[in-house]
Amino acid sequence: MKSSRPIKVSITILITACLLISQLGTVAADTVTVETGYPTEGIEDLIWAAEYLGYESPGELQKAGVEVLRFLLVAIAQATGDDCGSNLGKDLDPTGPNLYKTVWNEQEIDALTWVSDYYCLSESQAQMLGGSVLTFLAGIDASLNEGNLSKTESAGPVESNNTETASSGASDAEPIRLAVTTGIDSAKLNWETTEDFQQEGTEFTIRYRQTYPAPYELIAEPAIPGEILFMSDRDGDFELYTVKADGTDLKQITNNEVDDWSGVYSPDGTKIAFDAKHGSAPGDIFVVNADGTGLTNLTSSFAEDAFATWSPDGKQIVFERKINDTYRLHIMNSDGSKSRLLNEVDTGGWSIPAWSPTGSKIAFSGWMDGDSEIYILDIEDNSITQITENEVFGDAWPTWSPDGKKIAYISNSDGDVEVFTMNSDGSNKEQITQNDLDEAEPAWSRDGNYISVTRHSAGVNSLGRSQSEIFLIAADGSESFGPITIGEQSNWKPLTSTTPTLASSRSKQIINSEIVKATPLIVGAEEEKTGDLSFQVGIMDGNNPLQDQFCGGSLIKAEWVLTAAHCLLDDGTGYLQASDLKVLVGRRQLTTVGNEDIFEVKAIYPHPSYDKNVNNDIALMQLSKPVPSQMATPIPWIEDPTLPIDGTPILKTGWGSMDVVNKGPYPDELKSTVVNVIGNHDYNFCGSDTDFVATSRICSNSPARKGACSGDSGGPNVIEVDGAWFLAGVTSYGMTDDTNKCAEDVEIMTRVGYYTEWITSHAGWQWTWVTEIEGNEYEIEGLKSGLNYIFQILAQNGSNRTPYSDPFVTRIHTPRTTLSDAPLPPFDVRAESGSGEVLISWDYAEKLNNITFSIEHYEPEGSTNTPLSIQSDNTSVNNARSGEQTLEKMIIGGEKAEILDNSHVVALLTPGIADAKQARFCAGSLITQTWVITAAHCVDGGRTSSNVEVTTGIADLSLVGQQDRMQVKKIHIHDGYLSDPLTHDLALLELSTPVISSEASWLPWETNIQLPLDGTEIKTAGWGSTIAGKDEKETILREAQGSILFNPATNRCGEWSTFDPSQWLCVGGTENVGSCLGDGGGPVTAGSVLPVLLGVIAWGPVGDCASTRLPNVAVRLSTYNDWITQRVGNPWKKAEGITWFTHAIKNLQVGHNYDFFVTAHDQLGRRSESVSVNITVKD
Repeated sequence: MKSSRPIKVSITILITACLLISQLGTVAADTVTVETGYPTEGIEDLIWAAEYLGYESPGELQKAGVEVLRFLLVAIAQATGDDCGSNLGKDLDPTGPNLYKTVWNEQEIDALTWVSDYYCLSESQAQMLGGSVLTFLAGIDASLNEGNLSKTESAGPVESNNTETASSGASDAEPIRLAVTTGIDSAKLNWETTEDFQQEGTEFTIRYRQTYPAPYELIAEPAIPGEILFMSDRDGDFELYTVKADGTDLKQITNNEVDDWSGVYSPDGTKIAFDAKHGSAPGDIFVVNADGTGLTNLTSSFAEDAFATWSPDGKQIVFERKINDTYRLHIMNSDGSKSRLLNEVDTGGWSIPAWSPTGSKIAFSGWMDGDSEIYILDIEDNSITQITENEVFGDAWPTWSPDGKKIAYISNSDGDVEVFTMNSDGSNKEQITQNDLDEAEPAWSRDGNYISVTRHSAGVNSLGRSQSEIFLIAADGSESFGPITIGEQSNWKPLTSTTPTLASSRSKQIINSEIVKATPLIVGAEEEKTGDLSFQVGIMDGNNPLQDQFCGGSLIKAEWVLTAAHCLLDDGTGYLQASDLKVLVGRRQLTTVGNEDIFEVKAIYPHPSYDKNVNNDIALMQLSKPVPSQMATPIPWIEDPTLPIDGTPILKTGWGSMDVVNKGPYPDELKSTVVNVIGNHDYNFCGSDTDFVATSRICSNSPARKGACSGDSGGPNVIEVDGAWFLAGVTSYGMTDDTNKCAEDVEIMTRVGYYTEWITSHAGWQWTWVTEIEGNEYEIEGLKSGLNYIFQILAQNGSNRTPYSDPFVTRIHTPRTTLSDAPLPPFDVRAESGSGEVLISWDYAEKLNNITFSIEHYEPEGSTNTPLSIQSDNTSVNNARSGEQTLEKMIIGGEKAEILDNSHVVALLTPGIADAKQARFCAGSLITQTWVITAAHCVDGGRTSSNVEVTTGIADLSLVGQQDRMQVKKIHIHDGYLSDPLTHDLALLELSTPVISSEASWLPWETNIQLPLDGTEIKTAGWGSTIAGKDEKETILREAQGSILFNPATNRCGEWSTFDPSQWLCVGGTENVGSCLGDGGGPVTAGSVLPVLLGVIAWGPVGDCASTRLPNVAVRLSTYNDWITQRVGNPWKKAEGITWFTHAIKNLQVGHNYDFFVTAHDQLGRRSESVSVNITVKD
């Protein structure tokens, strides 16, 4: 312990120095924003250290750490030159999931630049290093001080919730008024605030995240309309409650210190009569308003009064009175006056009266023949008619149908107590329930379609209360739903006082609910509505979506899918391997051809506390690469663990079975349905699921067989909050009976908000924060195109702090680029070699503000260019389907081209035609010495490898001789190719021999799924017709300039109904000028020193395309990178993300001559022109 004292003193001196450095005055100046992505644990440590050391924010901690580093290195260590050899950058990964942006002014940025240069780091890495230094020192100091401030007690500027009007709540100051304008990939924020926050020292914090505006309103149309009054002892004694017929919207009506029983609505639905024991009386009749107010005692005697029922006009009440163990019926006015015995005849016990809707007859249970039977009393002539005769226990509890034609009652005539119906004269008796439970207290719904009953069983329920539960039975006994709620003695609210609701248009299924059991597999209901539901993914264990999709999931971030843990179980006791799984993204129809929307899984993360009782049934899947925004839109997850609340409509989607568990039928099209949530997060009731725990689960109803089934597990359950959709639940399991029919009973979802901390520990936060902002405007860059974002801001000056501003939601448009926007190219590129390596160095004219470099080279074929083992291709004939074609696969335009600039372009020729001009039918591009890429439509329709020849390295087709014609070994047509509508129009030609022409070369294809950007300058080339609408043959290669049109404001390809931006590129010139460029199968390239193949020309408008003002369409090659590399291999080697001015390339062939291409990239993906350097590798 003695040695800790000098250590503690040293640490204190260092921390004091940190604080002094950070408190030096600063001046307003130009600013630079530096973004660092932290792992979850790292960002939490940073926030804790900032508070522990007394900094206003983590950004101030980062700045102070950088200043301290420079001070220690310069003033103490006398450091000069650089220390790149320490390679600190390898341990500083600034690409974590939790983004933190810090604003540096001109004076502060000097220290950041110095540290970056000294250690050869990017600014993001240097910022992370500065924060790490002080976090480390704070941790040591805390341990020596026995942790005066624990990490769990700290509170930083980081707040994370889904409440759009969330407040930080530290001040009553007026919120800031925020305005946002959007750029191509950015948002510029301007704000106004009160005078208190216009003073010196005010700093602003911005937070933003993706949001998901609701495509349509979620409305669950109840199949069983109505409201049910019942009694329950859930709060310790019996009180009256109401609940909707679907089990939602539970409300407590009475709250007395004694039991309240047998509630019944007045005919107009405004009052409720019930019986209760108040004072010394065994029981009295009371009336309250329908909302529980206005309690009035109607009877007050030493007898026991119970089972009140109203006359149809609401003016009288008949009730049962027990005196000396004898039950008689009494009647009184509805205000309690003029109470009298209803019938003077001493004929035994009369009880449980039910007044006929006609008003002249009262049904009751009577003991006049020694057991209980049903009788009818006509109050006009006092006549009594027995309508049942049961020799066992008897019949009891009569209740009238709304039209007065039928009576429902209970009877033990089959050995146990069941529900029966009969005509009002006692004829046509029918049993409508059959089970091992005792049923009681039937009550007709106001539309006469259903009868609610109480089912009793031994023991207590999950709330520790009586086990009685209310179920609904179709009036003909064909259907059974429930339990709807815990309780007994139900009564339906009259329709005259309720708001009419739409009945479900879905046809009822003939299903009986018997003994229930839990199944972790669930059933879909309806066709998906129009709207973007691309967050729904399918989880597969094979390559055939229709056969191999077995679970669903939700895309919550570009690389992350949330699903159910039970979906990842193998047949044994463990989990499936990530390599065994695939994720289908952005698809609505499973049978859609192609595999470009199928993603490999990098890792799986089942919740560590998941068990076979389906507790903690949640899991994360990390994809091998991000899903592009044009393919699917991630959905934010709800972070509030109390949401959703009771009665919230919740959207379920999936491709699950539509009837029976594990048997189908299974749909091809994505299905969706909307149901209601039952109960709040503290309401541990979910029908027949006695193990339900509401804090971690959500309960929903399925009264009309709307729900999920096998194949839907793990899928999304979405709610709407303030006009935006959020993922609230993960489909987990449902309750079913021995028929194994799904959606018969309640369904259970994993409550996503309960697991926010666990989700963020892997996938990172949803919010990004920017702190230490001065002034009244700020621009956020690098936002995802096509997505919607929500922005909020708060101000702080000392201890005075505003709440977050009202949210501002806006959409970010697709980035558009021009040559002037592209990064500058590197210069003075040089190379040296030794030991089989090449060290490449270069200079750059600007600061590396979000600039990285790549180095690309071609590896000689034969060493690495080995095709992978893959499934057989589609080499069969593809005949065009019937129907008029609305596109043209031959296109026009351009100027004379030199082969030196287009050495990758090849002509596809028909064998046997000597004139190459007449023999040419399409174009293509060399991507290796033995592979050509072209359009599938060029080689379909019965063409085989013997029907195609290729010529390379020649611009003038009149010069092509037989010796220039190369043979094709095999044609590989994309598996998903269709000619009508044109889909996946891509093919590879495998040549019989390598290309040896010195005039020919091959080029790399685009592999970044986010590229190309809108506005990218491109070139096309080919021998297409120069006369619009005519299939003229051209001899000389022609080329034309154009651009990518992707932004909705410029993308006129959207007028084509089959245009899918994840599959196609829109290629053309400026608006109002028709672009007919190149030739079918020909290249769309960007760049000149090292052209990159972006697309393959596929189709365009019929006829005079210039007059139609429509551009051409090309296949987007970045979407098909996996398909290409599976066949061709990966001959183009690329080192990316280089953050310094030197890089070593290893594992090269000694003695081989290489061309290396160095390119600069910005954060949007825009790239400079490449700069090449040539060198021979030395030993």
